[in-house]
Amino acid sequence: VIPGVTSGPNNFAQISIFNPGNTTANVVITGTYLSGSLPSFVRNIAVAARSAVTLTGTQLAFVDNQTLGLRFSSNVNVAFFARERQQTEGNATLGAAQAGTRFFFGDAFISTPQAGIRYFENLYFYNPDAAGVNVSVRLLFTNGDTSEVSVFVGADGFARLRLHQLP
Repeated sequence: VIPGVTSGPNNFAQISIFNPGNTTANVVITGTYLSGSLPSFVRNIAVAARSAVTLTGTQLAFVDNQTLGLRFSSNVNVAFFARERQQTEGNATLGAAQAGTRFFFGDAFISTPQAGIRYFENLYFYNPDAAGVNVSVRLLFTNGDTSEVSVFVGADGFARLRLHQLP
């Protein structure tokens, strides 16, 4: 699963699939737009044995400037990777095959006066369960302050928290 990627004139996205095995991988990518107003889609990609394929969002026919979550399945083990360059920064995500319930990481530098202008920080979530869930996100600040935000993620769905829009 790649929980969030965007392609368009200001967002260059690529998806890479590596097949380390001895047989061709038949990879099925299902894309779901986070806006909910666009239909999901399916792309079938064949990756030869011991090789990799890299495709852009344009080649995969992603709708410009619409964030989507990607699910993938394959007949053999593959590594799935997405990278995105937007505005003045780049992001990359390794496809996850397992869900977790707790994560800790340090990131998301945001200069308050430039938030939403120069700095765009997003957290993306995927819920593989058959029921929706509220995800609690605790933000820890360098001055010791904390803040908690709740994000609802629908059943078998994706969600985004736009950190640059938080007060």
